[in-house]
Amino acid sequence: MARSLAILENMRQGTIETTALLLRRTQLSDNSGIIELFTPEYGRISVGARYLQKSKKMRKELDFFRIMKVQLFQGRSRMSLRRVQTTHLLSAFLTKYETLTIGYEWLQRIRDHVPEGTPCPSFFKTTLAEMTAFDPECTEACDVRFLTQVMHFAGLCPIWDDELNHIDKKMIGFMRDAPYSLFLKKKNQIPHKAFELAKKRMFQIMESL
Repeated sequence: MARSLAILENMRQGTIETTALLLRRTQLSDNSGIIELFTPEYGRISVGARYLQKSKKMRKELDFFRIMKVQLFQGRSRMSLRRVQTTHLLSAFLTKYETLTIGYEWLQRIRDHVPEGTPCPSFFKTTLAEMTAFDPECTEACDVRFLTQVMHFAGLCPIWDDELNHIDKKMIGFMRDAPYSLFLKKKNQIPHKAFELAKKRMFQIMESL
């Protein structure tokens, strides 16, 4: 939060409109709150939200697994939320407990690897595309696919050893770069064990950071 304020102090005062995903929401005792957003212009950023508990409209629109249009006001020392409107509901994550759990894991990966206050429009666009195309019937494939996107953004890659020699190393590149329609069409051609080993190795890298 402190870094967000330091970055934003250098910006001009005024109204900013952008697209955002909600990463975290913290309710304060005075009916206001602090929300953490992922935006293309500022990466991960924390802003204040007045009357968060009292405003039914804001509570309805400001929720997880929604692509939102937000209006932010940059004051002298802090940024605050003025308006929010849902433009697309990512309903596939809300179908069952398993998909909801995966969705929150994706948001946590964003929080862990997107810098605070740093523009990342390309990764933001990728994230929206991945979340919009998420298929509740192909959770493992979609989860590994997004994990490769995060690792690529973070500058990480799996360490290949004898355990993975029988797997085509191009698999990771295919999962990351193939158009989503082609990926879903050909996902069944990738052995289940390959998914398990690749996912295991990528999680080991994530956990070692």
